[in-house]
Amino acid sequence: DPDLPANIYVSCMGLPFERTQERGLYKSTDGGQTWNQILFASEQAGIIDMVMDPFDSDILYAAAWDRIRNNQESVVNGPNAKIYKTTDGGLNWNELGGGLPTEDMGRIGMAISPTQPNLIYALYVNTDSQLHNIFKSSDGVQNWQPLIDWNDEALGLPTGILGGFGWYFGKLRLNPDNPNELFILGVSLWKSSDQGGQWNEAAPPW
Repeated sequence: DPDLPANIYVSCMGLPFERTQERGLYKSTDGGQTWNQILFASEQAGIIDMVMDPFDSDILYAAAWDRIRNNQESVVNGPNAKIYKTTDGGLNWNELGGGLPTEDMGRIGMAISPTQPNLIYALYVNTDSQLHNIFKSSDGVQNWQPLIDWNDEALGLPTGILGGFGWYFGKLRLNPDNPNELFILGVSLWKSSDQGGQWNEAAPPW
């Protein structure tokens, strides 16, 4: 917390081998000496991404992800793929809707604008570990709009951008100086300068 440096937040996926309650979002108010779990999604889902509102440090967004990996199963998606919001530093949380996916999903990556208030993006990975879509909210997450039209021939974005490895590559980045410029961290690096209308390869995989 840039306003209260003794407040530290840590998102935790937990032990990947088994279902446990030691997953979720943790907070310390004493500089890391002690910790409390302030958000728990499921015994098989941890918190894979978290962003803080740059204009109000009591507002945080946390994304849950179903993930189990052992010698008997590999879970990379499920019903707990949700985004949560708090406005009081983690005391209370609300599950977000307003156009976000409600079916089983994989990993979620988030990006928030440091210059434009209330602007946040969320990348969703589907159950095939491919890119499902990127969603945008500019009204304090009351409503979300999908940015990618997969039927648009001018899109320039291949459907297999994540190479079937969305459980590994499910990350999104935003140019801090230009809120319209997005980057998908896939097998290759892909860039859009118009909030997802058109995409170009920004860097090859090798």
